[in-house]
Amino acid sequence: MLVLTRRVARILGPAVAVAPALTMAHGTADQAGLDRSGRQANLRSAMQVRQVERVQGRDCVLVDDVLTSGATLSEGQRALQAAGARRVGMAVCMVTQRRSATLALPLCPSSD
Repeated sequence: MLVLTRRVARILGPAVAVAPALTMAHGTADQAGLDRSGRQANLRSAMQVRQVERVQGRDCVLVDDVLTSGATLSEGQRALQAAGARRVGMAVCMVTQRRSATLALPLCPSSD
């Protein structure tokens, strides 16, 4: 993940700093075998920002290796916005094949 995150930062430019901002607030079950709603429930309020001053008023980019249901990115977005992030962008390396016809990911609507 660190290699992927550093690559994203290089693409975005020299003003971007790599900083681990999220941590798990509580344990979660293994996501394998869970459907979309199960993954969302499993991760609900599971993440928190380590140091609020790192994200408060800043644009942040979440980096994930694999996008399956969007639950991990959605929870990360929630935690960053709760800590005062101005905007939250997302970058993923791979996307799993969708098994249903549902198009929308469970991400919070952008404020802008």
